[in-house]
Amino acid sequence: MNNIIQLKNIYHSYNEKEVLKGMSLAVKKGEIIGLLGPSGAGKTTLVNILTGQLSQTAGIGCVLGDDTKHISDKTKTQIGIMMDSFGLYQRITVYDNMQLFAGIYKVDKKKIEETLKKVGLYNASKTTVSNLSKGMRNRLNMARAILRDSSLLFLAYTEGSESRGTQTAKSSFGTACMGSVLELAGYPSSNWRE
Repeated sequence: MNNIIQLKNIYHSYNEKEVLKGMSLAVKKGEIIGLLGPSGAGKTTLVNILTGQLSQTAGIGCVLGDDTKHISDKTKTQIGIMMDSFGLYQRITVYDNMQLFAGIYKVDKKKIEETLKKVGLYNASKTTVSNLSKGMRNRLNMARAILRDSSLLFLAYTEGSESRGTQTAKSSFGTACMGSVLELAGYPSSNWRE
């Protein structure tokens, strides 16, 4: 498989509003690419298509060898996602959050410490999530996204929310896993320049 993502002429509409209009994209293993656009430009819609949560209206898509309209459970385990809206359990510790997701993802608990070290949260592992700064919560979300050694990682954040920890984790992901990273950065429409 040459491309980890291959999209050709992808369209998607919500009711009468066309959000994706003939999008084509190819991403090779190991590449890091970014999609920039204002809120409502279709970045999250694209991620939903690439993760099997939504089907395109028209066009052909392939992710990790699967048709985007029929992504297998096995392929879904190879995809990591860090979105701004991912919730963390505020009343439990950093480590307990990771332990919970290690169980869901069926990942050996030994991987938790290694992952927390990668994102710079190892020393905060006993800290309750509600006591973390926003940047540290972003790093915890990143730790959760890379816990499975995914082949493909989606990072989505709004303007100004990318932290030094996220940059560190992106770097670790790229060198340790040799996977692909698709970054999505949204910002208010008033900042958009053609």
